Amino acid sequence: MENNNGKTPQELFTEEHTAFSIPGGTDDKTGRPNFLREKAFLYFTIADGVALFSSSTAMLMFLFILTSRYAENDFLKSLPLKLMTLHLYLQLSPLLCMRFCNFLLYLDMSSSTFCSSLLFQPWKRMIY
Repeated sequence: MENNNGKTPQELFTEEHTAFSIPGGTDDKTGRPNFLREKAFLYFTIADGVALFSSSTAMLMFLFILTSRYAENDFLKSLPLKLMTLHLYLQLSPLLCMRFCNFLLYLDMSSSTFCSSLLFQPWKRMIY
């Protein structure tokens, strides 16, 4: 079974769907990211890796808390400590990426605002 372009459903699905994507896409010939040499891409990669690590750690902490058995005395120290660690890693995963991207946006906006105003100032004082 083929469509008007001569493609089977499996070929069309493979062409239209990817497992993951990266900012800027990839080069069709080499498969390398287009923004590989940009600093922002490096920062994105590092922030994405840290977010993946912290969210995975949070999931493992949750499963560890869920599957472990506790005596009455463990509820005073062990469980609250694990819950605080879980909360910390949950906060790190999305907030780190969001704060980092907002910081880059702030730097870009501030440099375009303040540096561009210096470009258009007259060199000599005007006489009124």
